[in-house]
Amino acid sequence: MFITMLSASMLILVIAGWTEGDPADSEARQRLSAMSAAEKQELDAKRARFYAMPENDQQRLRQVHRDLSEADDREQLQQIMQNYAKWLRSLQSGARAELVSLPPESRIERIKQLLQEQESWRMRKYAMSELTPDDRAVIVKWMEEFVSAHEEQILERMPHWKQRWDSLPPAQRLNMLIFAATAIRPVRELLLPTEEEMNLLKKQLSGSARQELSRAEKEGRLPELAERWLRAAMLSRRALPEVSREELQQFYSDLDQRQREYLENMSAERMEQELTRLYHFERYRRFVDAERAPFSRSGGSWWGRPRGGRPGTDRPDGDRPPGPPSGDRPGMPRPGPPRFGPPGGEHPSSSPPGDHPGMPHLGPPGDPPGPSGKQPADRRLPERKVP
Repeated sequence: MFITMLSASMLILVIAGWTEGDPADSEARQRLSAMSAAEKQELDAKRARFYAMPENDQQRLRQVHRDLSEADDREQLQQIMQNYAKWLRSLQSGARAELVSLPPESRIERIKQLLQEQESWRMRKYAMSELTPDDRAVIVKWMEEFVSAHEEQILERMPHWKQRWDSLPPAQRLNMLIFAATAIRPVRELLLPTEEEMNLLKKQLSGSARQELSRAEKEGRLPELAERWLRAAMLSRRALPEVSREELQQFYSDLDQRQREYLENMSAERMEQELTRLYHFERYRRFVDAERAPFSRSGGSWWGRPRGGRPGTDRPDGDRPPGPPSGDRPGMPRPGPPRFGPPGGEHPSSSPPGDHPGMPHLGPPGDPPGPSGKQPADRRLPERKVP
């Protein structure tokens, strides 16, 4: 709460005239005039909370503001502060309350624990079986080194990236290489790991992970398991970008009545978390579709499949008989958007009935939600409750 209040107090103090004559005063007023009505209302609530604080707490915030303003690396410090505030808001209310109640030394250790727990949760969510932290680190490191070694080959298959490649930060370039290697079929086919590269990875995995790979190989699901592990490692190593209130509002207005009723039965905090999750899924799906658009040819698995055929055969991909739909294969999810409800399959009492065939299509922002093309007047995202 302290960090969140500090972020708002920087603007509040300037607007209130605390830094009278400072050049930042004009900038703050410009920011205020550019805000939407909802943002101004939220800022006003934070202003009221600030002046309701004890005088010593107000002075402490003012001193922190002075220190930040005078620091040589103030932009970096402010970004760290904002990232922490964003992460803090992502926690469940109980975990957040526990964390802010701890003294600074204990809080740092607890933050490290929570970050590890979040990374493990993301990995379990997207992988078929749980990996140890050491296995996860091995897979991530192997994957990063593998795609970096093949950067030129990947860019040959992704020519539309070349124009802006040198201007991108190294971390973003690495993320894009990993995405191409795990999600773009022509790149996956080009970068089939050699037996030597695969053995190098397997030797570093734990005994349980190697056993799972062996079982998957015997059952014919090695490509699916391996790709899920790789995709899970990619997703677990990065945080999702923050979504503005306006973006969520637009996304919410495109939902149909059934979807909105499901969300509106939740608490305000749970509703915003679920809506944000759905927003990111739809955004990721559109990004994947856009990047895959130039490539229409289907191909083999990126992991463990010889070029031009199925594992252990000389038969080309095009000659094999059609298999069952992907949703009917053991261990494989049905294609399409995710259903409403929490991860793991459990449904809260507010979830749609069990015979609901999954989440209906979520159209892009601005698309007509129905035949009439008109947005109902009441499609407003409920106001966020100020903690």
